[in-house]
Formats: sequence, C-alpha cells, structure tokens
Amino acid sequence: MDEKNQIINNENKYGKTFSFQFYEENTNKFYYDIIIDSISMNNLFEDGWEILSCEESEKNYNIYKNKRNLVLGIIGRKNTGKSYILHKITKLPFRSSTKGLRVLYPKNENQNIVLLDSMGMDTALKEIPGINEFEIVDEYKKKEFDERLRKLEDNLKNANENKNKFEFEQLKREKLELLSNKKSYIDIKEKGAQIAGFFKNKNFTEYFIQKFIIFNSNVLFLVVNYLTIDEQEFINKILDIFYQNKNIKKLIIIHNLYMYKEKKLIEDYIEENIENNVYFNLTKKEFININEQNENKNENKYYWIENNKNYEIIHLIMGNDEENTETQTYYNQSAINFIKSYIKCFINIRPFDIKDRLKNFICEISNEIFEKTIEKEQILIEDNFIKINKNENKIKESNLNSNKNDLFYRVYLTENFQQKVLCIDIEIPGGCKNLSQKVDKNLNKYVINISGEKNIDILNENKKNFSENIEFNLEKYDIENYLEDKTTNKNGIYSLFYSIKANENEEEEESEENDDEDND
Repeated sequence: MDEKNQIINNENKYGKTFSFQFYEENTNKFYYDIIIDSISMNNLFEDGWEILSCEESEKNYNIYKNKRNLVLGIIGRKNTGKSYILHKITKLPFRSSTKGLRVLYPKNENQNIVLLDSMGMDTALKEIPGINEFEIVDEYKKKEFDERLRKLEDNLKNANENKNKFEFEQLKREKLELLSNKKSYIDIKEKGAQIAGFFKNKNFTEYFIQKFIIFNSNVLFLVVNYLTIDEQEFINKILDIFYQNKNIKKLIIIHNLYMYKEKKLIEDYIEENIENNVYFNLTKKEFININEQNENKNENKYYWIENNKNYEIIHLIMGNDEENTETQTYYNQSAINFIKSYIKCFINIRPFDIKDRLKNFICEISNEIFEKTIEKEQILIEDNFIKINKNENKIKESNLNSNKNDLFYRVYLTENFQQKVLCIDIEIPGGCKNLSQKVDKNLNKYVINISGEKNIDILNENKKNFSENIEFNLEKYDIENYLEDKTTNKNGIYSLFYSIKANENEEEEESEENDDEDND
C-alpha cells in the first residue's frame, strides 16, 4: 500500500484518533499535565526531581496514562523554536524556556496524541556554587597584580624611611585604589575538578533527557536552525542515540529558518546545506496531497529523506512566519500539513505512563551514568518527588562518551576558488596541533582520516594524539586533490578543501541532457 492510500485507510479506520484539537479555540487556558522539574542526575540522590501538576491535570493523567497513545517527542538546542513548532502543529500557546520534561495528555476520548517536550539542550552553565562570585584568571594576571602590590609596598616603605610625606601619601592612595579594585582570585587548578564535576553532571543530565525522549517517542521532531557546525554536531549527537533504539522510529528534522523572510535565501540554503550536504545523502521527494482540490500551487511541494534502510529520517524546511512574508506562504503551511498527514501513517501506539516510564528508564540506563546499577525498588515517588532511596551511589568518574567526539564536522559541496569544491568544516574541542589528513576511497564511499594532537583538559596542560575517520558517499564526483594551501582556521573551526571532478556516470548524464536539448 502506497503512502497516500495508507493515510486514507488510517483515517477511515481510526476516525478522529489523531486529532490535533487539544482544547477549545479562542481560549488562552493551557497547561501541561505533568512537569518533571529540577532534573539533575545529582539531585536524584539529594532533593529529588519535583513532579508538578494541578488537581485537574493529575485527574487527566490518571485517565489517559494506561490508554494507547501516539507519543510525539521534540528535541532541540536552546532558542531553535521548539515551542513555535509545537504551536504550529497543535495551535496551543506553548511557552518557550521550558525546564526539565513536560507532558501533555489528550483531553477527550477522540484524541490519542501525547506531547513530550523538554528544555532546550546545550545551554551554558549559568551557576556554579562557590565559584561564580570569583573571577577565574590566568596565572599571569594574578602574578601581575601581586607584583604591582609588592612594588607599591616597597616604595611606601622607602618613602616613609626617607620621610617624603608627599610621595608617601600619593603611594598610599595608589595602594588603596589598587586594593579597592581587587577581585577575589581563585586558583583554577584547585577548582578545576569542581568545575569539571558541574559540567559532567550537566552533560549526563542532558544525555538522560535526550535518550528518554528518543526511546519513548513514536515520532520524534528535531528542530535546528541554520546548519552551522554546532547544529551538525548536535544532530550527530542525537542520531547516535537514535540509532541505539532497536525499534524502528520516525525522525523529522525541521530546519526552522525563522531569520529568513525571502524565498531566495531559503533556496540558497537548500542548495548548500540540503542538496549539497554530502553527510546526509538526501533524496528529494514530493509531498503527498490527499485532497487535490485544495492543492495550492504557490507553495513548496518537496521534502528530503535520508537514504537509510533501517530508519526513516525526513528533512523539512520552514522560514519566517510573519504574515504575508514569502516564506510563510510558500514553505510553512505545506510543511505543517505534511507533518499532520505523516503522523496519520503511524499506528503503532501504546500506553505511556510518564512516572512509571521514568522509574524504569532510570534503572535501564543507570549503568551508563552511575557507578552502581540502580534497582527499581530503590526509586521512590513520594510527596510529588522522584528520588533514589539509597544515596551511596554517584555519577561515574569518567566523562560521558569520553572516547568519542575528538572532532565535529560537516561535509558539503560549494563554489570556491572559481571552481566547485568539497569542503569539510572541522571543530576540535580544546584546539589542535599538527593537523593532518589522508583520503581513501572504496567504490563511492570516501574515508578521510583526520589526525593531530589535541588538548584534553581545561588547563590545556594534558594533550593526546587522536585519529578519527570521516565517512561519506560521493556519488556524482571524485576527489582529485587536497588543497592544502587553502586550509583556513577561523576561531578554532578548520575548513579543508578538496578539488573534485564529475565522475563518468555524471558526465554521461550531462552529455545525454545536452543531446536532448540539441534535439529539442
């Protein structure tokens, strides 16, 4: 059964099962049913995770937690527009800057959709107790301050001994001024372990939330903005978790280009970051339109799907949504309509009890995060808090995925140096020395080995040699040469360029196209 007939069949069979009408129109009343606040892996052993809900929400949760539901999860970095996307799909007034996990259950028997929302990921550490009130400075600045103070004190002593009252008073004022501007310095070496501990807790916490949403969603939305190397790094991180799930899932990556109001800007973005993105290996497909009478010819009709046999990963484009902008009329509504139709294809629904699933999931991945495995009997839910009964456990000493992520990258084709070239943007956390590369090819698959020496701690004192392979398919072109003299390093982002040429298959296709044009 093709996709169009499957959607129609599901609508006839399930009726209003996948209704997006969560509440009455023209009302501003809205709340999540369950909010899991103060999520931190360390908090599990201390105060616990607070469960927030009102009486009406708790009643709704108890009604629908054991009913079969389709769980829609959404993940994205901070300020990428997750709340906006949810609002466009459901018409609900979602708030931004959510914290922890938030769940919305259906409101009546005609609905079988549960929304699983989360805080924005990859946020900065805003608060480190006992550290933020100090200024962390390098050793040179601290020595400079101490040296100035020592010289002033020596000069004060000499002026006093020489009974030079004028000079003595002047130096005294300089010393007072210096001390009044003094900041409390801490030794970064002494506090380094404490700072690393807070970062480790943050990383483990975000990993838990990401994996929980991915493993408990039937359909997952991943919202990104302009495809920078940071966004590519985040996508890679989510995909690593997504591929761990043995159950086949559907992933929709939404490129939310809210900064673009003009159709031409988005077309340029699609060419560079979608169609010429070698890493994704995407195929362009046309939207399925069930009701052809309502077809709008002045809107985008395409999406992109990754060539992956085991998973279905779709890329959609959305632009600025201000009224009467080119992007609103051409891209946005067709994307939202596609999402709603796409969801109707999915019938593998099951009960979803957020509290019970959290308890089970903490146990399931506890060996990845904690020194000791946690049993379900140790996890208590009392007084609206989830906590671990025994507190002798702690977060692992080793960092999460410490053996991975020596570098982050994106691979794409671009016009540069008056020719079409392959570009690889690489970010190496901690910086790198002696960066080198080596190209190997097996059929259409290229493997480029990147190696060098990188820093592995915040003091830049410990270094290690690394070697990591970047693999991608390049179907229409062959790599000719590495343009070593064109390599750039801008703020820690290395750009490597390779000259390319069309392979034989591509040349034959171009020749056939030219022949057809001549015949016409």
